[in-house]
Amino acid sequence: SWYKGDVYKEVTEDLETGTFTPNLDAYTINGQPGDLCPCSNEITYRWQVEYGKTYLLRLVNAVMNAEMYFATAQHNLTVVGMSGSYVKPILTDVVMITAGQTMDVLVTANQPLGRYFMAARQYDSVRQSIQDYNKENVTAIFEYIGNYTSSSNPIFPTIFQPTQTSVLQ
Repeated sequence: SWYKGDVYKEVTEDLETGTFTPNLDAYTINGQPGDLCPCSNEITYRWQVEYGKTYLLRLVNAVMNAEMYFATAQHNLTVVGMSGSYVKPILTDVVMITAGQTMDVLVTANQPLGRYFMAARQYDSVRQSIQDYNKENVTAIFEYIGNYTSSSNPIFPTIFQPTQTSVLQ
């Protein structure tokens, strides 16, 4: 999570008064909110990969109180560990990770050479009365190494469509 103010001070005050913890300004992947956040789009985290290799992602949900969905555009994820324990491999195109949880995920670079967004978004409730959550996507770029002509924008995971206020730059 990324806050502009002193989050520890705000949380302490909220715990004392019984109010809700502060809304964050953005989520981050490796310290950056990504291309959809104007303050970060020049320094969005880029992970360069070689075609045919399999990589281990260690996902950590360090958010205080929200479940997050995570996906990499056009790539399958294989969950092989959760919170320090091995699990029977689970093949999926998206994972949900809860606050404080860690997850070990394998991703194979087996798509056409290009740039693909890795994205995460907060779980949104189907209850219409709950609208006070961050609807923005946080992004990083899964970028193939090699000789190819890259599109102007990375491919976005279809499960995470940018919100109306988000603009890819």
